[in-house]
Amino acid sequence: VIEQAADKQEITGPEQQFSNRINSGNETDITDTASAEDARYTIQVGVFADSENAIRRMSELESQNLSAYTDGYTNKRNELRFNVRFGYFKNKSSALAALNSFEQNLSGSGYIARIRRN
Repeated sequence: VIEQAADKQEITGPEQQFSNRINSGNETDITDTASAEDARYTIQVGVFADSENAIRRMSELESQNLSAYTDGYTNKRNELRFNVRFGYFKNKSSALAALNSFEQNLSGSGYIARIRRN
């Protein structure tokens, strides 16, 4: 689900189970350590001006069994942008472990993003 958020980023997307275990098919296990509602960190893997490109990237991540979602927001220039993210993590160390696994085993790149709440 893509929604516009005014000046701040919010999680939008399907609710995830607390221990959503993700197996890439390799030796890699990326495990969500929090529910969507309780998570403090996530992994951002892209930002797009076009929602179709964001949805395409999200689908690629979902095909790797990652709990991917999009996060729409309006930037300072009043332009709509779409973040593509995956995972729900309770602390930075679990997010870092997931990011390292993603980069090493799935040839992806990204960074840890703090989830902002109202």
